[in-house]
Amino acid sequence: MPTCQKKDQLCRCIDWPDEDFDVEIDHFIRNFEFLHVELEYASLDAREPVRVCRIGRCRVCGGRMCDGTTLPPEKTVRELMPTICLLAGLAFQQFGYPLPAGTSSFREVFPTLFHEEDQAFAKQWLSEPEGWHLMELCCGDGSGGTER
Repeated sequence: MPTCQKKDQLCRCIDWPDEDFDVEIDHFIRNFEFLHVELEYASLDAREPVRVCRIGRCRVCGGRMCDGTTLPPEKTVRELMPTICLLAGLAFQQFGYPLPAGTSSFREVFPTLFHEEDQAFAKQWLSEPEGWHLMELCCGDGSGGTER
């Protein structure tokens, strides 16, 4: 499993750094309850790794569980928008995650994954043909998740 960058309150059921991979996978599959997606990045134009994380909690101990995809630093966040959109949208779709209160679609949630100062850029990208098309692709009707 990719290592979660946030060490606070991780699942304590097994010793993640030293446990057998098969035990980790089994525990993760059986006990992962999806909560939301987090996007970790330095800035829109930095050529540094970008991490898209499915964040959840352990059904046994309640500790944090993370399954992340690290995108290579060869491209900026601006250049990775299609990949970020697909990874985040598919995470919501895969788990049938209820959308946060006050939102009616994944299209509304997507910009909130970004730093506050970058949310206008994310909204603009979604309004462009590429963003619109990818939202339709990964979320069917453009919403993703399920309404609360």
